[in-house]
Amino acid sequence: MLEVKNLIMKYNNKVVLDNVNFHLDEGDVMAVAGENGSGKTTLITLLSTNKKRTSGEIDYSNEKNNYKVIKEKIGYIPQEIALFDELTVIDNFRIFGKISNHEDFNFIKVIEVLELKDILNSKISKLSGGTKRRVNIGVELVRDPSFIFMDEPIVGIDYQIRKKIVTLINNLKDQGKIIVISSHNLYFLKSTCNKLLKLNDGKQEYFGEYNHEIL
Repeated sequence: MLEVKNLIMKYNNKVVLDNVNFHLDEGDVMAVAGENGSGKTTLITLLSTNKKRTSGEIDYSNEKNNYKVIKEKIGYIPQEIALFDELTVIDNFRIFGKISNHEDFNFIKVIEVLELKDILNSKISKLSGGTKRRVNIGVELVRDPSFIFMDEPIVGIDYQIRKKIVTLINNLKDQGKIIVISSHNLYFLKSTCNKLLKLNDGKQEYFGEYNHEIL
């Protein structure tokens, strides 16, 4: 369960998120929609616990205040690539994904879906933007988090890999993961999400079942 109540975020007295409320159950995948500047990235960042909210509550399966436990359950895939450029792909998996055993089931599954097996020993700095983004996704999903927050995760990723990521997200949904996705790719959202939150200038305009027409 993920429940957000009366969430407010201010920067320099400017209200960026104004009284956002929603409730997600296990297996829910929610799209966050809105124009640029509507508060989508701010919401994803707050949910991932990477910034402190001004006021309101975020309840992760009744773990409101135990941030050490919550952090272990969260996978955060930011819009900006967050990897060590001068290290190899496998070294980034060791650091961010906490992988020590190359036979780990989740590791094998993730690198196969994201087609990373042949570049594990390549430096991040030598990879294309789309490939870096695949690694960025992989190092978070390999930890098998319960809550996954994704901000524009498929920018620069080719169509065939996007289809595999759709399948991966739907498999995570079937496992009961709670996933929140911000993306401008409407096909991606329609293919993965069953819930929709629409923001307009920081205010909540809609929350409910996914409805393509509301976008």
